[in-house]
Amino acid sequence: MGQHVDVVIRTTGQHDRLESLRRAIASVQNQHGLTARPIVVLTGHSPGLVAPALSSPGISLHQLREPTSPGRAACVGRNLVEADFYAFLDDDDELLPHALATGMAIMRSDPAMDLVVTSGYWVSGNEHLIHVPDIARHQDDLLGGIVERCWLTSCGGLYRASSISREYFDGLPDLCEWTWLAFMLAIEGRRIRIVDVPTYNAYDTPRSQSKSGEFLDAVVNVLAAMRAHPLPNAMRERLERKYRAALHDAAEHARQAGQPGKAWRLHLESMKIPSTLRYAAYTRKLLWHGGRGSGFPAAAGFSREASGND
Repeated sequence: MGQHVDVVIRTTGQHDRLESLRRAIASVQNQHGLTARPIVVLTGHSPGLVAPALSSPGISLHQLREPTSPGRAACVGRNLVEADFYAFLDDDDELLPHALATGMAIMRSDPAMDLVVTSGYWVSGNEHLIHVPDIARHQDDLLGGIVERCWLTSCGGLYRASSISREYFDGLPDLCEWTWLAFMLAIEGRRIRIVDVPTYNAYDTPRSQSKSGEFLDAVVNVLAAMRAHPLPNAMRERLERKYRAALHDAAEHARQAGQPGKAWRLHLESMKIPSTLRYAAYTRKLLWHGGRGSGFPAAAGFSREASGND
C-alpha cells in the first residue's frame, strides 16, 4: 500500500523550458523508496512541438487543445490521478530524491493524515535559500500562516487521493491557486502535517507568472474571497492588513504599467478604514503621475476606468 505516487507537472511546452521540464520529469522518476509516475499536462499555443520529446516510457502525457491557466491545468491533472497519493511539480522545479518518501512515511504511520507539507530550497543565481523558513511553526496556526506566507507551495505537498478529492480542484482560481487550496483545506479541518524538511528545488525563472500584474490581481481576488468566510477576529484583522497591502502593491504595478484608472481604483480601495492613513501618502505619487497627463487630473479617463470599464 502507498508505494505508488502520481506527480502532476503542468507546462506550457515552451522550447526554452524543455530542459528544465526534462529535469523535473527525471526528478520524479528517480525518487527513492517508491514508484512515481509523471503526469504531464501540456498546455499552450503549440504543445505539439514539445510533445514528441516527452514520448518516453513511464510518462503519462495529456495535451490540452488551447492555452489553460495554471489553476485549470492543476484541475485537469488532478482528474488524471489514479494512485492513492499524488503531488504537483512545476516544470522549472525539481523534487529532491527523498521528497515523496518523506511524506509517505508520515502517511503510512497515520492513515488519517490528508496532506503532508514540506519546505524546499529557493535557487536564484548563486543563492540557495530555504523557500519557506521555519515552516513547521505554522502547524498550530494554519490559517494565520497562510496570511503571513502561504505554507503550501506547488511542489511541497503530498496528498491522499481518497480524502483530498477532485472537488477541491474544481473551483481553483486561475492564479494564486495554492493559497486558495491551502485556505479551503484549513477551513474544512483537513488533517495536515507540516514538516521542516527541504524536499525540492524551486528555481527563480525569468518571466514567471508570479512576477506579473495578473498574479498581483489574483492575490487581491483570492484575499477578497477569503474575507467572505467567517473567521476569528484576530485572523480577520491580519487578513484585512494583508488585503490592503495587496491592493497597494497592485495599484503601484498598475501605475508603472500606465494604467492610472486602475491604479486609482485599487488605491482608493486600499485606503478604506482601517488602512486610511497607512496608504494616504501614496496619493501624492498618483497625483504627480497624473500631472504628466495620465492620472487623476484627466477626469474623464479616470471616471471611465475607475468604473470598471477599462
